[in-house]
Amino acid sequence: ENVGQYDKAQVEEMLRCGCTTPEILNLFLNRGKMIDYQTELFKKVQKLVEGKVMHPLDLLEIIKDNASQDLIDEIPKLLEKGYTVQDVIEYALKYGKTQEEKDREIAEKMLGLLRNDVSEEE
Repeated sequence: ENVGQYDKAQVEEMLRCGCTTPEILNLFLNRGKMIDYQTELFKKVQKLVEGKVMHPLDLLEIIKDNASQDLIDEIPKLLEKGYTVQDVIEYALKYGKTQEEKDREIAEKMLGLLRNDVSEEE
């Protein structure tokens, strides 16, 4: 009853496109909450934008220019599922990583595996 016409249409579209009910609930429960993002991607994009007023699609392009390949691949899938551009921007800034961050994680995992191999051989 408390859902607006636009939100109702978005829910129906997201369900039609294969979104699960938990995905939709999570989106609506967290939409628009002012969160102080601390991700490297957010900080990098914030520095590039420097308070300029931008069209959401332009901002999404800046995000993609600075995002990891995983996030770049995920963005069209989210849009296809019925997420709005604003929802995708919020998701990317909250959970996305830069390619450098992703590379660092991979290097740390590989180093950890190598250390485990070396300690097992001793």
